Amino acid sequence: VFVDGRFVAGLSVLPEQGRVMVGSLAGMWRDEAQRAILESYLDNLPGLEDQPFLALNSALHADGVYVRLRRGAVLETPLEILHVATGEDRASYPRHLLVLEDNAEARVVEHYVGEGRYLCAPVTEIRLGANAMLDHYRYQAESMEAGHLGALRLYLSAHANASTTLLGGGAKLHRTEVAAHLAGQGAHAELRGLALTRDRQLSDYHVRVEHEVPHCTSNQLFKSVLDDQSRVVFDGTIKVHRDAQKTDAQQSSSNLLLSRRAQAQSNPRLEIHADDVSCSHGSTTGFLDKDALFYLRARGIGEAEARAMLVYAFAHEIVDNTRLETLQARLEALLRERLTLAQEDLA
Repeated sequence: VFVDGRFVAGLSVLPEQGRVMVGSLAGMWRDEAQRAILESYLDNLPGLEDQPFLALNSALHADGVYVRLRRGAVLETPLEILHVATGEDRASYPRHLLVLEDNAEARVVEHYVGEGRYLCAPVTEIRLGANAMLDHYRYQAESMEAGHLGALRLYLSAHANASTTLLGGGAKLHRTEVAAHLAGQGAHAELRGLALTRDRQLSDYHVRVEHEVPHCTSNQLFKSVLDDQSRVVFDGTIKVHRDAQKTDAQQSSSNLLLSRRAQAQSNPRLEIHADDVSCSHGSTTGFLDKDALFYLRARGIGEAEARAMLVYAFAHEIVDNTRLETLQARLEALLRERLTLAQEDLA
């Protein structure tokens, strides 16, 4: 548990040490032996200096989580990193470092909540060794007065498998920068996102996947449900390097507008420098299907309930891929809350 960016030991439960190491980044930094290891990993992934808020985090971060799984270690229980902001116009810059050595496995949830007006600008660096597997979630449920400007950097070695899901329902301004580097043959990255926006919220995802070597695969699926005067931006790039033959990379962005005042902007891009690849990208933006709505209403279902059913079906593809039951329940509750508000507005 972190409060305003600082680790609170009395509220936290840490796994037993051994082949699995979990602790405060600031605490580990004070240990000379651990500091040498941290220096070899921290701030070494490319692109951290390209974005101003990432650079600001590098300059100002005071604490975060350091997770290191040694070769073959398995974190049996999911690890939840809970960030609580107390408002009062404060800013926090959490910095997390997750290192999974060869054949290690873990499930990690980043959970962000708060009250009042504040800024949270987290950066998470993830390094996966050969055959390592990570199931990662970032659930952003910040105050509607807050700003959340975060980043995620992934580095995958040979046959590593990373699945990360970005879930956003809070914050007046939310932006997440994602960069995945597939640097070992056979690596696979699964990137998903769901944004639920209303009022005048702005949700902004910038995703870049770098296929640097042959025989790697990636899949991106991002969805958003927009109401009122909210806005969503998806800017996604797949870059296939010259030597990355036999690449398989897919990208999809879908936006559902519940209001004619809402705006969705999708910019999917392919940058291909190899000639033996299978790549695709696509984007859709629109309103609820009138034929589907008529079909439900013709069977005695009220308009508000029919609309809610269609929205739930659209968003639930992301929720279904959430393999943690407790997190899935939270998302379903948030989705029901948003649908209830939409029904009240319709009534």
